[in-house]
Amino acid sequence: MNRILPLFALLLFPLFGAQLNNTRHRALPRPGGKDYALFFAVETYENSSAWKKLPGLIDECEAIRKDLVERYGFSPESKVISNPTRSDIGAELARWRSRDYGPDDQLLVFFSGHGQFLDDLQEGFFIPSDGKPGTGEVSERKWYSLLQLPRHVTTINCNHILLAIDACYSGTIDSHVALKDEAEEWAEPANNADELFNQYVHDLLAHKSRILMTSGGKNRTKHPSEFVRWFREALATLGGPDRLLRPADIEERWPTTPNGRPLSGAFEGHEPGGNFLFVYQPKVPPPDLSTKEPDYDDDGTPDARDKCPNEPGPVSTKGCPDTDGDGVADKFDLCKTEKGPVSNDGCPVTTSAPAQVKKPSTVDDPLANSMTYIHGGEFTMGSKDGEAIENPPHKVKISSFWMSKHEVTIGQYLAFCTATDSHWPEWLEKGSDNNIETGKNDEYKIYGMSRTNTTLPVTGVSWLNAVAFCAWLKEKTGRNYRLPTEAEWEYAAQGGKNSKGYTYSGSNNLNEVAWNSSNAERRVHPVGSLKENEAGLYDMSGNVWEWCADWYDADYYKNSPLKNPQGPTSGSFQVCRGGSWNDDGIYCRSAYRNGADPSVRLNDMGFRVAKDK
Repeated sequence: MNRILPLFALLLFPLFGAQLNNTRHRALPRPGGKDYALFFAVETYENSSAWKKLPGLIDECEAIRKDLVERYGFSPESKVISNPTRSDIGAELARWRSRDYGPDDQLLVFFSGHGQFLDDLQEGFFIPSDGKPGTGEVSERKWYSLLQLPRHVTTINCNHILLAIDACYSGTIDSHVALKDEAEEWAEPANNADELFNQYVHDLLAHKSRILMTSGGKNRTKHPSEFVRWFREALATLGGPDRLLRPADIEERWPTTPNGRPLSGAFEGHEPGGNFLFVYQPKVPPPDLSTKEPDYDDDGTPDARDKCPNEPGPVSTKGCPDTDGDGVADKFDLCKTEKGPVSNDGCPVTTSAPAQVKKPSTVDDPLANSMTYIHGGEFTMGSKDGEAIENPPHKVKISSFWMSKHEVTIGQYLAFCTATDSHWPEWLEKGSDNNIETGKNDEYKIYGMSRTNTTLPVTGVSWLNAVAFCAWLKEKTGRNYRLPTEAEWEYAAQGGKNSKGYTYSGSNNLNEVAWNSSNAERRVHPVGSLKENEAGLYDMSGNVWEWCADWYDADYYKNSPLKNPQGPTSGSFQVCRGGSWNDDGIYCRSAYRNGADPSVRLNDMGFRVAKDK
């Protein structure tokens, strides 16, 4: 049965006094995966005159966490972060981004506290404990934009995520969401019940899910929270006869209250048929873990996470061969027998391009006139005033290099796609629902992507696509085109040797240099249409996020080398910097750090290139 759920049908139905028949609830371990819950509970605020205390809120979240652990087998790692600041929230989400997850793992991310709505921006916000009242830039108030929250959660590399927000105006996170629920009723068979039930749950989790829940729409909600009360009552049913809680189950039982009706739906990254399941499982002996996940090449990386399932390789390169052990998989390594950093395509930094690569004239270089020389120097990387992942500020020395003035444009990128008939952006990929010419989704078209809008920065490209583009340029020109390292990127964003110490790249006035959520009108803009920075680069802040060469590590700054840091030798995410048209000022700062799965493709993510001197 297909249903369209109104943005909040995921955990909320009452069954006080329900008579539970224990013979219906079999004590089976959760099959195939682990479940985690992360709560951000803000009960008290530094500015108590602006936002009153919400007594009992932390205890409410702790009670849900306890229910999930004791009744539904959620991991003991599940936790409640009490009274987090904005920086605390960013750091904790970064830690969960750095984890590894199994294909059937699930993560509940729950925000509870005060919310605010700004009529002039038509935007809602979640208020951390250090939120400031008043006027001026939202980023200076340390509020968390509800419109941007889903993109910061979806980059967590867990296949199944449920994002719940219990705050005033929480529904303004998205006014046009719907969740297609395709789950069928389960009838427990008489024979082989355990095996068939486990397979049933596994099948329900076959598609990636990004499910959204809010306690209301564009309205205030009351305290104590009705949202939390109905949430707990839903959990108290233990899932009914099949011991599963599904979105459809909860939607059918949610009443309309004087404060409106909660909403449910999907956010960026959700696949049709995706599910989030609460599987009733009281405490039982640890499951037998002797059965391994399928691993065809027997290299220790299960097929579900193996990028090269037919060739054995180390975990550090996601199961792909790495002949020289430098952390760069052979399929991306231009010097397979010599160790070198990712930023130099696996070649030693002193090694020139492989001899077989021809070095043609400038005429064959489509970016020859688009590069700016960045003179090397020393600068302070990071910020003591920003997020925890920007600490500690530290000195870094950068050698001279070239960097493209602009983000790579649609025109430049499609020349590569046409020449190779590969690595098409998501909005032109054959068979993709997001193909603007043949697909059913028009998301990219709304934001401006078109074959003819050649001066817009290309979006919908992954880190792997960006690396392939650089490799094509390198082969075509004989010049060492590559992605910039994170350190090079921040040095250039600060203006290099001519830096004036601005917060954003080229100014302390965000709108002067960056297309962002306050001036972009929710779309991408042509490159170079705002002011350049001190190094002659455009759009280093805003417009689109930009991929960097490095693996992402939230704690890397604690051990970063002084000269030309190359980032960690391995990881699960690649660095992306600069913020976008979809973000507020705090994410567009030159010091702000972020990371994403190298295969993810988003409507506000692109890249620019660097080149050795």
